[in-house]
Amino acid sequence: MSARIGFQGDMGSFSEEALIEYFGNVERFNFATFEALVEQVLSGVVEYGVLPIENSSTGGIKEVYDLLKAKDVFVVGEVIRPISHNLLAVEGTSVDKIKKVYSHPQALDQSKVYLNELKDATLIPYKNTASSAKYVSELMDGTVAAVASKRAAECYGLKILEEDIQYNSHNYTKFVIIKNEIEIRESAHKVSLIIEIKHEPGALFQ
Repeated sequence: MSARIGFQGDMGSFSEEALIEYFGNVERFNFATFEALVEQVLSGVVEYGVLPIENSSTGGIKEVYDLLKAKDVFVVGEVIRPISHNLLAVEGTSVDKIKKVYSHPQALDQSKVYLNELKDATLIPYKNTASSAKYVSELMDGTVAAVASKRAAECYGLKILEEDIQYNSHNYTKFVIIKNEIEIRESAHKVSLIIEIKHEPGALFQ
């Protein structure tokens, strides 16, 4: 029986893409929040979980760092993927008609140079990129768009209005693979540590 792997978000998310790259075409389970995913890894419902931890443009994802510190899970692998953001909408619309753009706050931030040129569009933070694409597909409104992956466009039948709208052409996200027990491989060449220090001047240097 193949391993059961969990990720946060809906089908078509960047986390699911990282999961497929690392594990191949395995049985996949999606969860609404990072915490829910971590809890399911701890309980053994899924054997591994895939979490985004930092992006080359917008930095670390604090919620994930906090969960890794608070929960008794282990980092057993990583995937670093280029992230391409795309403006998606229903068929029959065009960029000049867009009034609202939904996506995860980091995706909006990573695409802000392009999105700021859409003078009449309001940027609306949403749960994640894939969920944004799913929501736009359900609305069937030609004035609403999402920032998400090309795979999300395929999953939810959306049109790509503009490709690669991220301002950084070298936009990468690191994903970590977590498990509820330590896993040591002979091929491993990294170790992940969480270290807590006092909140005072010079603590990090000390």
